[in-house]
Amino acid sequence: MQAQSLRTSVRPPRRGFTLIELLVVISIIATLMSLLLPAIQNAREAARRTQCQNNQKNLALAMTGWATSHANQLPAYGYYNWDASTYTIDSNYPQRSWVVELLPYIDAQNVYDRWDKSQSLAFNDDATTGLGPFNIPVLGCPNDDSAFQVAGGLSYVVNAGFDDGLDTEHNYMFEALDWNGVAPNPKALTNANSAAEISATEFDKTITKATGVFWAEYANDVAATDIKWGGSPTAPGDLPVPVRRPSSSLGRIYDGTSNTLMMGENLMAGEDLINTTINNAWASPEYRSCTFVAPVTLGGTPSLDFASGGYTAKSGEIVFPNEGKFAVEGDTPSLNSLHPGVVVVTMCDGAVRTLSESIDQGVYLSLMTPDGTKQRSGLATVETPLSGTDF
Repeated sequence: MQAQSLRTSVRPPRRGFTLIELLVVISIIATLMSLLLPAIQNAREAARRTQCQNNQKNLALAMTGWATSHANQLPAYGYYNWDASTYTIDSNYPQRSWVVELLPYIDAQNVYDRWDKSQSLAFNDDATTGLGPFNIPVLGCPNDDSAFQVAGGLSYVVNAGFDDGLDTEHNYMFEALDWNGVAPNPKALTNANSAAEISATEFDKTITKATGVFWAEYANDVAATDIKWGGSPTAPGDLPVPVRRPSSSLGRIYDGTSNTLMMGENLMAGEDLINTTINNAWASPEYRSCTFVAPVTLGGTPSLDFASGGYTAKSGEIVFPNEGKFAVEGDTPSLNSLHPGVVVVTMCDGAVRTLSESIDQGVYLSLMTPDGTKQRSGLATVETPLSGTDF
């Protein structure tokens, strides 16, 4: 019998994955990516927030350096020329923001030396001076596309206190709020008013100044010691003339420098809606561009205590952190940030911190006031001092 040869079949070697294996590999990669991408994004955000904090720290050091050279007085948020004959801001005369004052302290001495304080904002901003447009890196938060690495950009604003709501009349001037409920509108106050009315308005002015750290300064023909409101106004809507050197002194912040906001970030800063041709928005003293304020409505009882109803947040206005981060550029003087859930701020002691966007409203407003806890006659209640656990 012929033996039948046994044949064995040999499979050729595989040259790739099966469909099931490929799908398994893809699903594993997708899972790993879903785990890694948030971590990468968090790392990037942490880096951006750190840079923002470093920017503010440098600005705080510059602010402290400026104050040290000026008898501990902080700069005004804006500098203007007040024409006492027409009761208007004269745009043909010098104008500048607090940023211009800090230029020598933020490694921009060369820019500061080119700035002519005897000339108008438009003159200094013009390209022929070599200053327009000009980028200063420390002024831009990495999360602020309108300011970061943008010529003329500005992300940081200073604390200008309580306000009675945004309007065209308050674009530049300090305006006393009617705290005591009996004084006439300070815009209508004249030298013919009674001593009691003038005294009541001076009370309003004093209390209003206690709600903010930075105020505007004016060069005018009224003496720096004059506490009246500039004589008889010539037209409706005229505004009072404040005294010179109005901002707070770092040595006289009654509520404590660690409990008072100096500056913070605002995505909507850095655009001048009044001087629309300005290239360097960081130089504009327009308060909606370079400050943050808290629009409030006063209650019936003269009080600086938010909890007791002495005042409330003004309805329809942006008051608290991150309420206005998608609002109007150049018209939203509040704290706004794209850092998730927080806004980076600097206290008057130079410490850089983050405030939660869900911070207690009363605590936030107390942080704005440098002298809100001081006992004063004429006020029913004042702010309660902040505890270290409040924020």
